[in-house]
Amino acid sequence: MTKIIITGSKGRMGRTLIACASGFPECQVVGQIDQGDDLRSVIEQGDVVVDFSSHSATLDIVALCAEHKKALVIGTTGHSDEGKSQIAEFKSRVPIVLSSNFSTGVNTLFWLTRKAAEILGPRFDLEIIEIHHRLKRDAPSGTAKTLAEILAQVRKQQLERVVRHGRAGIVGERTAQEIGVHSVRGGDIVGDHTVVFAGVGERLELTHKASSPCWTCWDSSECTGSQSRTVQSPREMTSAPVIVALGSNLGDSPRILLRAMARLEELSLEPLRKSSLWRTAPVNCPPGSPMFVNAVVALKPQAGETPESLLSKLQQIEREFGRRTKRTLNEPRPLDLDLIAFGDEARATEQLALPHPRAHERGFVLRPLCEIAPDFIFPGQSKTVSQLLADLPSDESMRKLHRSTDSSEGGVCWRLVL
Repeated sequence: MTKIIITGSKGRMGRTLIACASGFPECQVVGQIDQGDDLRSVIEQGDVVVDFSSHSATLDIVALCAEHKKALVIGTTGHSDEGKSQIAEFKSRVPIVLSSNFSTGVNTLFWLTRKAAEILGPRFDLEIIEIHHRLKRDAPSGTAKTLAEILAQVRKQQLERVVRHGRAGIVGERTAQEIGVHSVRGGDIVGDHTVVFAGVGERLELTHKASSPCWTCWDSSECTGSQSRTVQSPREMTSAPVIVALGSNLGDSPRILLRAMARLEELSLEPLRKSSLWRTAPVNCPPGSPMFVNAVVALKPQAGETPESLLSKLQQIEREFGRRTKRTLNEPRPLDLDLIAFGDEARATEQLALPHPRAHERGFVLRPLCEIAPDFIFPGQSKTVSQLLADLPSDESMRKLHRSTDSSEGGVCWRLVL
């Protein structure tokens, strides 16, 4: 088991890493460090430190890892050339990986960009366009900076002298030496990067589009055979969310859950936040029960909706999908919709208990919920979802499902992420 300490644990990437780590039984997050915390207090507990904090903190983290002989992965961007040189000096003492992007596809883009620049030569104008979600604070992205550095290296230029960040007004004709870098922000776009090689009479574009950093959230188009998908990032809704857990262990469970998400979308004033689909072992079910597929969504209820009225609608959707009156406790069923939380509402009636009395101790609820709302705190609890999940013992039977195309059948199938 690899024991991991994450610095920058409360940031966007830190929360995502914590959620991702829960899906890998061979990994354990033993330390979550953020601003104001002391890395020294936990560093001896880990095998490797993963840094997504701030470039201003990286050198201190590197020095501490070198002192304690701990491997270090640096995903933080924004380092100066001098800072990168200082980091490199420690590589002889401990293993260090420093990258602006760890995607296989993006690193392929880096390689292709270098090769294209070498082949096409100075006759082609160079422009980089990067597009990210509206919550991203820095511009340009670290990946765009790396692409610009590659282009400048090939042309033996000093990047700071030739880079152009956008253009406005009467700027004159473009010079052959320029490397344009342009940042676009909007919506929930995970990350697009395009390198444009513009020549006279022809143009080459190399593009990488990220569809999900870790959480894979399929939309209802799957129900109609479309290959598109919607990515939901862990963002906040405009009010305390309503959380619904979905489960199925009878029939084509992945497809059933996706169709059910489409129905739940109709009950929400805002787009659903959707977790990945997870295969899980049955809990307190009759012997021989099939494996479950589980997911969690968060929605914003319609005006005037109450927990009781929403519960009635969830039960109606269950019936639409073939749910029948129980004959045996926890018998296999095509669709199970559990109302886990309704904002800060609390109930303890025969009809409804809110929040769900066992949700905080169920891995098949917490793990998908951690993908979309890691900082949510159940009413009556003091710990966040990610903290509750970290307290649970590792469950090696729980696996994330990814969609893939079965070429022999010409259709869509689901595979385990191993």
